[in-house]
Order: sequence, then C-alpha cells, then structure tokens
Amino acid sequence: MKNIQNKNIFIILGFLRCGTSVITRSLKALDIDLGEKLVANSGWNPTGYFEDKEIIQNIHSKLFATLNQQKRSILLFDKNQLVNNPSLSSIKTEAMQLLNQRFHNTDYFGFKDPSISKILPFWHSIFDEMKIKDHYIIALRNPLSSAKSYSDLTGTDLELGLLLWLMHFIPAVDDSIDRHAIIVSYDLMMQNPSAELQRIKNNLHITTPDNSIAVQAFLNEFLSKKLYHNRFDEENLKSHPATSVIPLCIRTYQLLLQLAKDEISFQHEKFIIEWAEIKSELQKIYPLYSYMDVVLKRQKAITRELSRMKKSIIFKLFYPLYWIDDKFRQKRIMKRAKTKLITAYE
Repeated sequence: MKNIQNKNIFIILGFLRCGTSVITRSLKALDIDLGEKLVANSGWNPTGYFEDKEIIQNIHSKLFATLNQQKRSILLFDKNQLVNNPSLSSIKTEAMQLLNQRFHNTDYFGFKDPSISKILPFWHSIFDEMKIKDHYIIALRNPLSSAKSYSDLTGTDLELGLLLWLMHFIPAVDDSIDRHAIIVSYDLMMQNPSAELQRIKNNLHITTPDNSIAVQAFLNEFLSKKLYHNRFDEENLKSHPATSVIPLCIRTYQLLLQLAKDEISFQHEKFIIEWAEIKSELQKIYPLYSYMDVVLKRQKAITRELSRMKKSIIFKLFYPLYWIDDKFRQKRIMKRAKTKLITAYE
C-alpha cells in the first residue's frame, strides 16, 4: 500500500435530514476532495448526497450485514464489535485499500454517510494504523425539524425520527470529542454560510489555498432557501407532544447548540458534566429502546409479509369473500358487546 501518513481526512457525522449533504458540499468549497464515485441524486436530495458510493456499498453495507444489524436500527454497537473483530478483517483491508486510492492525488479527502456515526471505532482503528489525521464535522439540526423531514419522506412516526436522531448524535459526539471535532449547525450554515465556512476552516486548521470561485459557487449557486423546509425553534421542540416521548433529545440538542455557537467547548466543565449526565440517562433507558427496536422489526416483517400476500393471485381472487366475512365479523362483535352491556345492567 502507498504511504499516506499525515494526510487529512474529514468525516461528516449526523442523522438523516440534518444538513449533512449541505455541510459536506461546503468542504468542496474549501478544496477538500470528495471523490468522483458519488451516490446519484434523487428526490430525497435533488442537489446531491455527496456520499462516496464505494464506501457506502463496499464498506458500510457489508459491515452492517456482517454484524446483522440494519443501518436505521435504534441499537448501538458495542465497541468490541467494531475493533479487533476477526469477522471484519476483510472489510477493514478493503477500506484501507480504498483510502489509498482516494488519497492518490490529494492530501485532503472527505466523506459522509449518516450510518457512520454508529461505527466510528471501526474507522478509528484504520486511521490510527495508517496514521491519517482525522477530523470530524457533526452536522447539527433541531431534532424536531430533522424528524419531521424524515417522517415526511419515509412515512415513519415522528417519535421514531426523534429517537433515531438521538441514537445517532450520542455516539457521533462521544466517539469524536477526543479527536479533532467541531459541531456545525445546519440552521446557522443556512443563515450565514460565509461565517460557518470560515469557522470550519479555523477550527479544523484547514490549510488548503483560498478558492474564491469555489466559495462563491457554493454560496450563490448551490445553497437554496427553497429547499430549506421544516424549520422548528427550541420552543416548538419543548412543547411538541412527540418530544415528550423522547425528552432526552431536547437536552442533548440544547447542549450541542451551545457548542455550535462557540459558547462552550468540549473541554468546558459545563459540557463535561452535562454530557456525562446525558449518557447516564441514556444508559438507564436503553433497555426500553432495545425492546422497541425488536417490536419495530417484528412490525416491519409483518407489514412486508402482508404486502406480499396482498399481491398474490389467490388473495385477489378471494378478497371479495374476505371483505364480506369481515363485515359480518364486525356485526357479530358489536352484537356481543351490546349483549354484554345489557346483561351487565340486568
């Protein structure tokens, strides 16, 4: 393998619909290479995902499949599952070969995939072994805004979106605070992109030459207020009924927003104390979240099986009989309920 020691890699972390694509695209304005084999645009992201297709398909998808976990699972990995795991050795080798390819003509490479928030220890072992300088940009967005956007696109419950937001951000922050990391607010990026670009460059010590043409292309051509939907403020977050189910996302967001505004740092005593309390609270409730994950998987399997059955020829042939039988069943249920009510008052 080629020696790529001391080259710089930039990882964008965060949950879906948190502005990770916008912030990844901002790196291109700072002359950070995102590679050429990117995931194609779609209705979810008409301006582009800026995700490395080979990293997602050849590394991340294989890793999740090997560990028998879905990418959008609520569950968190134990770090021992991701480091020194013999079942991941071939995937690790492939990842190292891929990084050698990506750094062939550049000293600065960046990539993103929302699922990477849960598997950072896997990549840390690679960066450390290859002696690559790793940097992390955590794309922060109001969890209610993110969950609403995710719900609109996937049809899932708002509460699930909030829970997934929480289960992506806690490992993203916890596994990057001891390295070169910065929190960037998607909302602040949309409001003042020039200031946020400079902030990223200063905090992560990016020394690429200034490219005014690339910056102007990002500011004037790429960013679009028309695509900036589902904006909720902190009061909406506190008062919305869905957040009462996942209240920890409120405290987590408020703390991380202070970091995004440079009001505190990762080394600040306030952050250290509150972050420890947030992790402790999550640990207490995590068994419940784990059970919720089991229930959601069962529900998904049943829904998939029902969908398959409804497409069958036999179902379509006998559906009118099912419909008639269901109507009679409802009448029988109502009759029994009425009989019980009358009997109760006799």
